[in-house]
This record gives sequence, structure tokens and C-alpha cells, in this order.
Amino acid sequence: MPKRAAPTGFSARLKELRESADLTQEGLAERAGLYKFSVAKLEQGVREPTWATVLALASALGVECGAFARPPRRKQE
Repeated sequence: MPKRAAPTGFSARLKELRESADLTQEGLAERAGLYKFSVAKLEQGVREPTWATVLALASALGVECGAFARPPRRKQE
């Protein structure tokens, strides 16, 4: 099975914001009114969010929607 590339864009930024808020995927899902597997699929880049989902995630994370448009920070190795 081929290795998946690391998620970029929205998916990577979502994960970064979730981890910065010290939330699990389940915790974020509860706050946003989503299912845990939906958050996981968004973070994996398997699904693209609807506008309603972006609004719910932003509200749950306490950020503006524009926060998802910023590039994720590069992790130092």
C-alpha cells in the first residue's frame, strides 16, 4: 500500500489549530456538532468541508474562518 503524503492546506491547518486548542478529534467534533470520523477525514484531506462545517469548526476552536487560510507552521526537526 503506498504511503500517503502529509496533509497540507486546510487539513494540516485544522489539525494544527485543534492541537493548539489541546483538543482531541472527538473533543473538537463534540464542540462543533460533528462526528469524530468527519473531523478525522477532514484532517486526512479525504473530505473537503462545507461552508457550514468551516463555520462550526471556527466557532468550536474560537478562531476566525480566515485562520484556516493561513499556511500551517513548519515543524522543526
